[in-house]
Amino acid sequence: PAPAAGVEGGYSGTITGAPGAMISLTISGGRVEGWVRGSFEGDKISLAFSGPAPGGAFDVPITGKITDSSYHMDWTIGGRITGEARGDRVSGRWTVGSDSESRSGSYQANRE
Repeated sequence: PAPAAGVEGGYSGTITGAPGAMISLTISGGRVEGWVRGSFEGDKISLAFSGPAPGGAFDVPITGKITDSSYHMDWTIGGRITGEARGDRVSGRWTVGSDSESRSGSYQANRE
């Protein structure tokens, strides 16, 4: 499908339940690219994602690292992030995890 020109642009927002974490993404040319950074449950996170976003909808891999504040160790984590652009907002869900635990939630990002 052709890219939906009306949804192209940059968006930023918050991760539900993680006031210290931010999401930023850009939809352009039928693709999405973005990151999630900040703190989540006391640990530092840095995640990135990209992939196809036909019509402003996407379901793509998200990968990065979490720095455990107690042990000062980095753990590689990965998962999926979904989203759909409607008007001036993108909202969706994410799930990330490692061998020992996983986390999931939702987010909302507004057009910049």
